[in-house]
Amino acid sequence: MLKIFKLSINIIKLSPIRSVIIFVLLLTLPSCAQKANLPCPSVSIIDDASIIHTYLSEFGQDVTDIKFETYIQQVNRVCKYKNNQVTVNSRIKIISKRGPRNNDIISKFDFVVAVLDKENNILARKKFTSTIKIDEISQRGEVIEDIEQVIPIRNGQRGMDYKILFGFELTPTQLMFNRNQKMLGILKRLP
Repeated sequence: MLKIFKLSINIIKLSPIRSVIIFVLLLTLPSCAQKANLPCPSVSIIDDASIIHTYLSEFGQDVTDIKFETYIQQVNRVCKYKNNQVTVNSRIKIISKRGPRNNDIISKFDFVVAVLDKENNILARKKFTSTIKIDEISQRGEVIEDIEQVIPIRNGQRGMDYKILFGFELTPTQLMFNRNQKMLGILKRLP
């Protein structure tokens, strides 16, 4: 059972310029984490919330009724320790494909980022909205989202005692659909 605790954890979406600067600096400069060999918190994609299908109508569930199929392809992270806290900069690659009967060129969706402790208690959770412009020829698009998490390290714990999870904000129906598709071995429906 998950417990929700209020903790002073900052989760923010970075501007494109700031995110490039932070990733370059963290990857090229020696950090405390590298000197002390301190591990970063783990990052992962929530399996059941890694993909979201939106439909042209609420009644359509056929592949021809798909408006957009959007999925999180990968998450990377770098971290830096300072003053009993770890700052984690995560980069999320999200891809969206347009359905065969959809003429829209903008895919809009919500995704969530959560920080958990080693007992799987949710310490922080934040929802973000993102958009992807779909290419007219390839019928797909992608976006890179940069998210910064500042996690205070509790006494007796280390950065590796925390996890950061990413996934889409799903309705109960969408979650059930994903689980059923997974049981059938079919997550992605569009080529």
